[in-house]
Amino acid sequence: MNMFIVVSQSVGIMLFIGLLGFFVAKKKLIPTDVLDLLSPLVLEIALPSLIFFRIIKTFNPTDFPFWYLYPLYWVIFTIAAIIMANIFKRLFKKESQEETNLSLVFQNGLFIPIIVITETFGPDASLLVDLFLFTIFYPAFFFNTYHLFFKKGKQQFNLRKTINPVLIATSLGLLLKFTTGDQLIPEFILTAIKMVGGMTIPLLMLIIGGNIYVDLQKTGKAVWGEIIKFIAVKNILFPIIGVGIILFFKLEYNIAFIIVMQAAAPPLTALPIFASRAQGNREIVNQYLVSSLVFTLLSLPLILFVFDYLYKIQQR
Repeated sequence: MNMFIVVSQSVGIMLFIGLLGFFVAKKKLIPTDVLDLLSPLVLEIALPSLIFFRIIKTFNPTDFPFWYLYPLYWVIFTIAAIIMANIFKRLFKKESQEETNLSLVFQNGLFIPIIVITETFGPDASLLVDLFLFTIFYPAFFFNTYHLFFKKGKQQFNLRKTINPVLIATSLGLLLKFTTGDQLIPEFILTAIKMVGGMTIPLLMLIIGGNIYVDLQKTGKAVWGEIIKFIAVKNILFPIIGVGIILFFKLEYNIAFIIVMQAAAPPLTALPIFASRAQGNREIVNQYLVSSLVFTLLSLPLILFVFDYLYKIQQR
């Protein structure tokens, strides 16, 4: 039961900070336009700083000889997610299948797992580095493919989004560790990078909470039938299938835990914005996002508890 309680606390922390952001936006303590200006600070400075610092402090090449397999696991996971999304989207109304497909494929693969891992295993857990290696190509994949989910979506290959700060921070951290160049970094610089990286989760959740308030003002009538089906597929069915596959192939605990988290995570928080850019229905994507995120308070702790329990039984 400890896993259930600890993960519940992690998700509760995320929700509480998000509610603060919601309150800040509702009370207009800051202009809502500021939220859009703060997003690049998180994605291009704070998050890469967090990733770089964790790799420098935690990653040890000699203890992790098969680190290069983690991006491969992500490729397999993503292909499986695309296949399942294309199968289950047929359960939804035809006019919302593109938005459903998008929301099922692109999960919140970094921020929620970071919170869960940090609160469950501690800020120095090697699982964080495992997560960063697993998702190293995820941002580049998202920015260059999301428009393909919509017939009207048009976008050319974006090199800047491909060689993004997350990819650079991860690659640079690995390069320095393999060449022992990390020993040349002054401690005060690492401390500064750590402090900047520490802003990632609080600032991001404040932004998410504020953006949810803004989006709710623009959301039309709730499509409860589609929402219930989406929660059933994304929050329940996907992770159950994930747990079954993990136990069948008997993967090592760290990668198994990460894959289950990825399968159980709600949609990526930026999806409504990008759906709109691709001429999709932003309102339905936002309803999927908010409902799935709220249901995650229950589903994520339960799924991880069941996984942890079954995994330990299997190892006996």
